[in-house]
Amino acid sequence: MHHQKRQLKHLTAHAVAAGFGSLVHEFDLLHHLPHGMFARRSSFAQSAADSRALVRTLEELGPGFVEAGKIVASRSDIIPLHYQNALLNNHAALPVMDIKKFTTLLRRAIGRSGMEAIASIEERPYRSNVASETRKAILKNGKRVLVTVNDPRAVYALGRNLETIRELAPAVKTRFSRAVFNNIFEELERRAGLLSDLSVVAARAEMLIAQFERHAKVTIPEVLWEYTSRDCLVQRWHNHPSMREVAEGSKKSGAARKYINRYVAEAFAYQYGVGGVFLLRPLLSDMQIGPGNTVVVNHLLGTGYLEPEERRRFVAMLYALLEGEAELAAKVLLAGHYAGAGGDSYFSSGIRVPESKKAPISELLWELLESAWHGNLHVGLGLSMAAESVLYLEHAFSRFDSEASLNDNLRLAVKKYIPEIFGLKVSASVQEVVSSAISAAAA
Repeated sequence: MHHQKRQLKHLTAHAVAAGFGSLVHEFDLLHHLPHGMFARRSSFAQSAADSRALVRTLEELGPGFVEAGKIVASRSDIIPLHYQNALLNNHAALPVMDIKKFTTLLRRAIGRSGMEAIASIEERPYRSNVASETRKAILKNGKRVLVTVNDPRAVYALGRNLETIRELAPAVKTRFSRAVFNNIFEELERRAGLLSDLSVVAARAEMLIAQFERHAKVTIPEVLWEYTSRDCLVQRWHNHPSMREVAEGSKKSGAARKYINRYVAEAFAYQYGVGGVFLLRPLLSDMQIGPGNTVVVNHLLGTGYLEPEERRRFVAMLYALLEGEAELAAKVLLAGHYAGAGGDSYFSSGIRVPESKKAPISELLWELLESAWHGNLHVGLGLSMAAESVLYLEHAFSRFDSEASLNDNLRLAVKKYIPEIFGLKVSASVQEVVSSAISAAAA
């Protein structure tokens, strides 16, 4: 109890010192401040520093707070709108390791025999996050691989942050409905598990590989389990040009972009509606173009998950918006509210149906979700995460081919999988698709 009070005192004082007195006030945490600060509360209760200061503050508090910020950023009913973009796009990462530190951590993770199988490791990192760093390497058998290694100190800090946030839960959970708070904390625990245990990430990759066994045009590189453990993940890496390199013109590809766009849209529709595991933040640099218009998707450290009952609802909502039926999309959300709140009965003022219009799918999705959140509807965080995935996919699409329409490609992709997702004919109407999703929610 005393430890929790000290943590609250430290965190609230840190937030106020960084200029976020208004957030401390809004979350009803002023009374946790040290006495001297509390006495001056009227002077800073309205202060709100800019979004960059909030990002810096979370980074100072540790990797768990960075991830928590990314999660709540998908909900404008939780965090003010002007902070959302900065939190969503927070690219906080470990300081770049020198090659000696990287190889030391790698040897500790895979042992001397594992190290003997590696011919070379690139000096420059391929990617990093708050807990790990990834580099390209070549094995002595000639295989190209991506090697990801965890930094034990960062993983320890992540665990400590999670404990702190868990201890703070009683103080802040009254700010939300119990269902929303539990949803957020479960997602934070899930992400912390993926960041701290790379064998779990490897298992997610295997799930994605299984999803695409029947999809010859989109592949996920194999996990090399003989080198993979809690602190190390090794996956095949193919020497194909990335979609980013092709888009920027630094590398050539004879692939037809219209087919690449179609295959990628189909892959994501399949992830959302059938497999449930999906790429949370797809990037052009992680997608390569192989021979025969194939797409190879690398670096799967960031994945989201839709529960089985959420998959139909999300795809039905997407399809209704793509077909210009915003009212039917809103009905899907309402059905999800009544099905998902469970024992949490809290007031809902309903949902204002956005005007049906031609707009990018991410804009249509977020407008609908904004209306639902501010109408106090229960929206499962899986749906928010999937909407975030669509936003990143749309950005990647526009950068790869400015003339391509994700709306058109995604509409055709969903239509292709209507029989598998909903058990209906490809020719089923939007109304029939939505009715199927609502019936499943009610069941």
